[in-house]
Amino acid sequence: MPFLSNQECYKEVEKLVKTWPLDLYQFHTTLIKDRGATHGVDFSVIFSIPTKTRAVPEHTAMVSVTIIPSPEGLDGENNEIKTYYQLETQRQPIDGKTPFRREWLDSIIKRKRMILEASTLFKQEGKLPQPRAFIPGENMAKDVVAQAAFLGEVDAIDRVEETAAALADSLEVEARNRDESAEELENLLVSIFTQADHDGNGVLDEREFKLLLDTSELDLSDTEKKQLLAMADANSDGFISYAEFAPMGADIIQTMRMRRLHATATAYNSNVAEAQARETLHGMGEEQMTAFLLDAFRTFDADGNGTLDPSEMKACLEQLDLSASQGREPVHFSTREVGIVMQFMDDNDSGTIEYNEFAPLMFNWMVEAIKLGFMQTQVTELEAYLQQHVAAYDTNGTGKIGRANIKKALFEADLLKPPLTPVQIFALLADAEFDEEDMLLYVKFLTVAAPLVQGMCDPLLEHKRDQVQKRAQISTPLQALTEEEKRHFLMMVERIFTGYDKDGSGKLEFAEFRQCLKESQLGLSDKQISYLMSVSDTDEDGTIDYHEFVVLFFEALVELARMEAIEREVKAEAVANFASLMLDPSWYAIPLHIIFDLACDGAEDVEGAKFADALAEKAEREWGFPPDGIAPILDELRATEKLSYNTFVELLVGFTGAPPAPSTAAAPAEEAPTGEE
Repeated sequence: MPFLSNQECYKEVEKLVKTWPLDLYQFHTTLIKDRGATHGVDFSVIFSIPTKTRAVPEHTAMVSVTIIPSPEGLDGENNEIKTYYQLETQRQPIDGKTPFRREWLDSIIKRKRMILEASTLFKQEGKLPQPRAFIPGENMAKDVVAQAAFLGEVDAIDRVEETAAALADSLEVEARNRDESAEELENLLVSIFTQADHDGNGVLDEREFKLLLDTSELDLSDTEKKQLLAMADANSDGFISYAEFAPMGADIIQTMRMRRLHATATAYNSNVAEAQARETLHGMGEEQMTAFLLDAFRTFDADGNGTLDPSEMKACLEQLDLSASQGREPVHFSTREVGIVMQFMDDNDSGTIEYNEFAPLMFNWMVEAIKLGFMQTQVTELEAYLQQHVAAYDTNGTGKIGRANIKKALFEADLLKPPLTPVQIFALLADAEFDEEDMLLYVKFLTVAAPLVQGMCDPLLEHKRDQVQKRAQISTPLQALTEEEKRHFLMMVERIFTGYDKDGSGKLEFAEFRQCLKESQLGLSDKQISYLMSVSDTDEDGTIDYHEFVVLFFEALVELARMEAIEREVKAEAVANFASLMLDPSWYAIPLHIIFDLACDGAEDVEGAKFADALAEKAEREWGFPPDGIAPILDELRATEKLSYNTFVELLVGFTGAPPAPSTAAAPAEEAPTGEE
């Protein structure tokens, strides 16, 4: 970096000072001395707050700023400009990267004003101001608070770093969860269900279901477990099949994930707010902090005896507002919390609270109050709606609501789309702080819960639950076989297997096994044969053992049939989605009409194959639809010799099962629409 001129150094000082939080302070910069490239250029920056009557007030504060303009100065290996500043009351310079605090200027000017007032009083009356009354324990408390402030700030910064790493991990997990397919979620649910089915009978009884709920981190009561059991047991047979379990299981997994992310984010935000609060208090300076704590102590020391008796301390705790923010509900200690604090405050069991006991606790209250101020942000629309909605259930207007009423209020919050599920509501209330009377300060609760509610109402989560439920409910004719029919089927399989087992070893080589399946009269496709072969060699010895095979064969066929049914369902949904969008005037109906007109080339109809090619070109290459999603529609078009626009609309409607939108049923553009169309 080239050597900087004094003018360029001056600009660096101005740029630095303008980054400081000065509020009403104005400043004036003056070059003091150029000490060369090694020691830098010194500037004086004078701060003051002008008034209407005095442009330059009587009291000012000075900060010296030094610019090391050359890389050879102080840190020869670093090409950065080095900047230091030093307040007039400080002995050591501070690195320019260290945040500046406006409170430092306030403290300097306050001290100068006090000195001037004392001097004036001495000149006029020959005496100094009356010193304030000394409070026992003041010096001891000063050291304790200073140490607590320092250690607390270091600890808060450490916790910010720890929770930042945890939050990064949680966000990474959340990103993976959002990308999780319905099939992956289903595999997880099947694994959970299988582990919970201790007796292996394919269903969960009440005991197994409740044990599974105990792992959900929802802190459910027995009554709530029974409610979830009743909701899951769709056919009321007292057992939970996988199809009944899947949607609720997906809901529980999603809710657990959301709660963990929310808890990590809340912990991180809380630690950041505490670090900011401690940094703010650090900026007050030791003198200002001491003055504040002493004033607070005197306020509650009603009889002025230098101690707080139990009644005075109780009044202090009850009046203390920890909200630290205008426009928010006041935050006070509860009666129970006051009792706990009173119990632990009197360190020396004297029956009274000395200042050295009071000051550290008051300092911690200040940290908490400022921390809450940093955490409290603008009330979101969702939070405002929830507060207004839940307030309607607070019939006495106390700001508190019972457990049953808050559940009911959340269940009936009809503007939430999608609405909250029972599992989600139980999860929200698991984090709620109910008092000894089982009442909840709902404004405070909803402030914390609103971000979690917003995450729970993500339409993507509901879509995945719906997909999992559909997949779980898909069944095939094989699943409907009776036990007698299954036994007969396995006897058929055994006859086929033993027919190819010429040496009676009970095993077939892979090639023999493939030929066995291919020539059987079971009607298996190549895909089904490949799948059965892949799952049959359980010990991976290159041969198929009959005992291995017979155990897995039926279940493998059932699973394969189900997978194929799911695949057909997915394809059908894709086709229906494509057809619906083609009929929607706000999406593709108009472009589709234009494509048809161009394909007609002035005629009233067009060859189906010609229009199919034109539609495939647009839909696949420009609109990005997957081939599977439009193939059945294209096949229908190619099978049609002559195609009118109305015929095409009817074809699309057949794939959706819904009536066409009025605007899409119109004739081509050159024709006037009719009422019949």
